Amino acid sequence: MRCGRRGDTPQKKSVQISQLSATVRAGPRASKRRAEVVTGVATIATALGSAWYHLDPSNATLVWDRLPMALVMAALLALVLADRVDARFGREALAPFGLVGVASVAWWAATDATGRDDLTLYAIVRVGTGVAVLGLMILRRGRTRGSGWLWAAIALDVAMTLLERQDRAVWDATGGLASGHNLKHLVAGGVLACVFAWLTHRAPRTPVG
Repeated sequence: MRCGRRGDTPQKKSVQISQLSATVRAGPRASKRRAEVVTGVATIATALGSAWYHLDPSNATLVWDRLPMALVMAALLALVLADRVDARFGREALAPFGLVGVASVAWWAATDATGRDDLTLYAIVRVGTGVAVLGLMILRRGRTRGSGWLWAAIALDVAMTLLERQDRAVWDATGGLASGHNLKHLVAGGVLACVFAWLTHRAPRTPVG
């Protein structure tokens, strides 16, 4: 029984194998690009949503601050998973992570409309993303260099949380020049800058041996 088609030559088979390999390698790269695009677009949307909220403070406008930020967190976690665990896993996780993030904001908005104002799910997404990224950074070696930018982002994220919690104390300490909330926004910009620096400067590790 003939296993190959008539006319197939070793050279043609070699070309077909090379094309298949290129297609397989392109899958992880495409998944990274999708997550990077989501990160970039959601970051811009967060800036616009935050500006809208501060111009017209209300829970209705706060939704458009929190919603894109939830997508930023989902995309970042998917990118770290792709780097630390498996590129395909990161690709498949992007959509579910994004849906959970959107659902957390939708749940808060729905409960706020009924007077309950339940931020539990959003807090789980917010804290859970940070814990998951930190755990992956500690337990798994990245496939790329440049993780120092991620460590800087984590440190700034902690500082951002502390500033938000010490809003009044910072106001008093600075003699009314700045509040913890004001400084939190500046530090949040630093967090995102570090994330984009990681995406820009990361490079595959050189194989040992």
